[in-house]
Amino acid sequence: KTPVYYETAAYARENGELELFRLSHRTNIACKNDIQAAISRHFDGMRLDKETAKEVLDQYGAERVSIVLAATVQYKSWDGRFSSSNKDWAFSMHLPEGQSASGFDRRSDYIVDSHPAVLDGFIWQARREIRERQNPSLEKEALQKALSAAAKAAKRKTHEMER
Repeated sequence: KTPVYYETAAYARENGELELFRLSHRTNIACKNDIQAAISRHFDGMRLDKETAKEVLDQYGAERVSIVLAATVQYKSWDGRFSSSNKDWAFSMHLPEGQSASGFDRRSDYIVDSHPAVLDGFIWQARREIRERQNPSLEKEALQKALSAAAKAAKRKTHEMER
């Protein structure tokens, strides 16, 4: 996987890292394109498949997917179809420097163009999947609690029926 490059192009040029900067930028654009393709493949016109974000996260990793999604929401912050929770998350993210010397924001190259309401659902999926991957024990605990509660409910129901 290509590491995310956070510095400016000017910094990369001065430090002999211009190819790393360019590679990271191209990978961000590829990630954007794959997010759009995944949404297109997995949205049936009403619902987005629950596994859509996993394939993109598997390919690019949580850091890059988060950067592309956060940059998109920040760039389109005026759009009311993004939830306030996703906007808060996006503005809490540290993004790579995007301003060029001429004032052009290179991050606009990797802004996702999918429908904002569907993209908002994708962002929720991605954030949930990232949390689960970072804290797998929390997911196991939640599952164990749910199973335990279901077992207790089943036991009580049997007991009440025997009376």
